[in-house]
Amino acid sequence: MKNHLTSLLAAALALAPVLVSCGGEKDTAVHVTSVTLRQPTLTLAVGDISRLTATVEPSNATDKKLNWKSSNFLVASVDQQGNVTGLRSGRTTVVVSSVDGGKMAACSVTVGPDVTAVFVEPSTMNLTLSGMGAIVARVEPYDAVNQKITWTSNNTSVATANPLPDDDLVCHVRAVSAGNARITAIAVSGGFSASCDVRVETGPVVNVTGVELNKESTTIGMGSAETLVATVQPDDATFRAVRWSSSDAAVATVSGSGVVTAVSPGSAVITAGTVDTGAVDVAPASCEVTVASVYTAGFEFSPNGVSVSRLWKDGVSRDLSNGANTARANSVCVVGGDVYAAGFENNFDLRPVARLWLNGNPVSLSTGVNPTEAKSVFVSNNVYVVGVERDGQSSMAKLWIDGHQTNLSSGSRSAEARSVFVPSDNLYYYVAGYEVGEQGRDVARLWTNDQGQLQQLSNGSMDEQAMSVYVSNGNAYVAGFGKNGEGKTVARLWINGAPLNLSDGRRNARANAVFVTDNNTYYVVGHEYNANGVSVAKLWTNDAAHSQNQDLSNGATNADALSVYVIGNGVYVVGSEENITFRRPTGRLWLNGTPQPLGNGIEHSEALAVFLK
Repeated sequence: MKNHLTSLLAAALALAPVLVSCGGEKDTAVHVTSVTLRQPTLTLAVGDISRLTATVEPSNATDKKLNWKSSNFLVASVDQQGNVTGLRSGRTTVVVSSVDGGKMAACSVTVGPDVTAVFVEPSTMNLTLSGMGAIVARVEPYDAVNQKITWTSNNTSVATANPLPDDDLVCHVRAVSAGNARITAIAVSGGFSASCDVRVETGPVVNVTGVELNKESTTIGMGSAETLVATVQPDDATFRAVRWSSSDAAVATVSGSGVVTAVSPGSAVITAGTVDTGAVDVAPASCEVTVASVYTAGFEFSPNGVSVSRLWKDGVSRDLSNGANTARANSVCVVGGDVYAAGFENNFDLRPVARLWLNGNPVSLSTGVNPTEAKSVFVSNNVYVVGVERDGQSSMAKLWIDGHQTNLSSGSRSAEARSVFVPSDNLYYYVAGYEVGEQGRDVARLWTNDQGQLQQLSNGSMDEQAMSVYVSNGNAYVAGFGKNGEGKTVARLWINGAPLNLSDGRRNARANAVFVTDNNTYYVVGHEYNANGVSVAKLWTNDAAHSQNQDLSNGATNADALSVYVIGNGVYVVGSEENITFRRPTGRLWLNGTPQPLGNGIEHSEALAVFLK
C-alpha cells in the first residue's frame, strides 16, 4: 500500500508542471482579500431606506463585484447596490460577499415601528415678555425607531422655538413680543404633528417652586394603565408644564399627560420634573411602578380528548399535568416567587386525587381511595386548600392546612368547600361552600374558626350555595346563588350574612366569585341567561366608575365568568366563552371588559381562576 501511494504522489508531481503550462499565461489578476462595511449595525423605521457602503481590499482588486443578501427578507430587503429597506418590525442580518473569493462582511439590522402619532404637553401656554417656557413632545408608539422631532413657530416675532441640542423632544419657547404664536412639533418619520398655542403678555414671571405626585408607589397589572397626577407649585406658576420620563420603558411607559402603561413585569420609576429653566433647587417627583404578572389557572383538552391542567402567565401557557389522565387546575395563588395551583388529577383507577402544584411540581393531598378534588388555595403564613371528598353516597367538605386534613362537615349530609380566604392578620380562615340541610336542600355555608361570624347563610327553605369568599376590613363577602319562589336561581352576595340580590330573578343567574378592594368596593362575576336562553358572562359591582351590571360577553354564545382580581384600575375577569366555529368553550380573560383568548380556540378550554403578582 505504501509503495502504491508513493507512486501516485510521484506521478502527480510529475504532471504538475504540465498542468500549469496547459493553463496558458500566468495569472496576473489582483484578488480580493477582504470586504468591510462602514456600518456594523443599522436601525430603520418601517419604510425607511438606508445605503450600506462596502469597502473592497485591495483597492486595485481586479474583480470588485459584490453580492448582497438579507437573512430575513420579510423584515428588511437589500438590493445589489446595498440599499436596505425596512419592511416590518424585527431583526435581520445583511451580508455582503465578494464574487472573487467569497470574502464577507455583515451588518445587524433592526427594524422598528414607525411613528403613528405626536403629542405635545402643554397644548396651550401663557408667557410674559422675555420669559421662557418649555414644550415636551411624545411620539407613539413608545418604541418607534426614529423619534426625531423638528420644531417650528408660525410667528417668530412673537415666540421662537428652540429645541434642546441633546434632546429634540423638548423645545424651549422664548417670548419676543406680545401676541399669539403656534409652536408645532413635526415627526421626521411620517410627518405627524401636534401644536401648542402660545400667548405672550406683559407681566412678571412666577417660577416653579415644587412638583409633587399623587402617589409614591403603585402596582398595575400587565396590559393595564394608570394615570399619575402631578401638582406644580405655586398655583400661579408661569411654566406649569411637566416633563415625564420612565427609568425603564421596557417595563412601563408614561405619556405626556402622566398615563403609565404596563409593558412587561418588573419595576420602573416614573419621574415628573418641571420644565421651568428658572426654577431653583426643584427636585423632580417620582413614583415607583411595579408591573404585576397575570396568572390564570384552568384546563385545556389535548387533541386526544384528555383534560390537561394548565397555568397561563401573561397569556403564555404551561402544562401542569402530562396529559395521561384527566386533570384540572381550579385555583392559583402567588406568594413571593412561588406559584401555588390547586385542582385534581385522575389516578390510574380513574379516581380524582386532590393536587397542589408548587411551581409546577405536584403534591398529592389525598390517597386516591375516594374521589377528591381541591377547589381553592390561599397562602398566608400557611398553605390553605379546600375541596371535597366523595365516597359514592355523599360528599364531605375538606380543609388542608400545610397538607394536614380537616373535615369541615360531618359527612352525614353531602357538603362541598368551594373557596378559602385568610385576612392579612392571619388569625382566622374563612371557607365558603354548601351543605345539604335537614329539609334536603342545599344550605349556603361559611365555615370559619372566627366564632363571631355567621356560619349558615341560608335557612334551607330553598336551595342556595356559596361559591366564593373575600374578607376586607373585617367584613366577610360571600358570592353565590339561591333559588327564588319561582324556581329561578338568583345571583347573590352576602355581606356579613345579609343577602343582596344581584340579579332580578326573572332568569337563572349565579355569582361565582367576589373580590373586594380596601375601600369596600366589591366586584362579583358570574353569569345570567338572556331571553334566548344563552348564558351571558356578568360583572356586578358597586364601583361608580363601572357599569354596576355589566355584560362581558355579547350573548351570541354561552359564556361564564368564574374568577375576578382587581389591581389599580385593572379589573381582570377569567372564564370561558363558546367560539362560533367549533361551539366549544374557550378560555377567556376580560381586562376592563375587553376579551382576550387563552385557549387555542380549537379544543375545549376554560380559565377557572386569576391572580396577579
